[in-house]
Amino acid sequence: MNLRSRIFHIAIMTLCVLAAGTMTSMAQQMPQRQFDPLSHLKRAINQAGAPELSAQQEIELTTLIKSYRDSLPSEPDDAIEAARDAFNSAILAGDLATAQAQATVLSTLLARLNNARMIALAKLEIGALAVLKSGGQLDPMIRKYGEERVLNIVGSLAGRSLGGGPGDGPDRGPGGGR
Repeated sequence: MNLRSRIFHIAIMTLCVLAAGTMTSMAQQMPQRQFDPLSHLKRAINQAGAPELSAQQEIELTTLIKSYRDSLPSEPDDAIEAARDAFNSAILAGDLATAQAQATVLSTLLARLNNARMIALAKLEIGALAVLKSGGQLDPMIRKYGEERVLNIVGSLAGRSLGGGPGDGPDRGPGGGR
């Protein structure tokens, strides 16, 4: 390689190192965005032409969301884990009668857990609908989206993602069915 070519390559590499360093420095200085659990709801309200949420409504909705999340179990239920283990052990042992008995136990425990989650979700959604009704946002949203979609949008406050249905656990959300 001749001298010009070497100087050119060194200059390019130096520019790349400087650019990478600058980008890293800028990325570290950028403020971290906090997730707004009300962002989807606010967007839906705006698109429906309804009044914006007041500061008080935002506080009430955020409190409802926190209460909902606090009411959910944070750790696996020991009884459910034990029933699953017993069910699996019975299957591995080829013991159908015990597997059936454990299936009943496991189903009952899971039904209780699901019932508690559904009650917590109902409290959140009923509370959120009351907040929206008091602020004049509910009726325009129902006119724009329909009742089913409004329930899905409000259900998204529980941290649910798009899509899904009632059998899909935590994935029932703004775009999904009920």
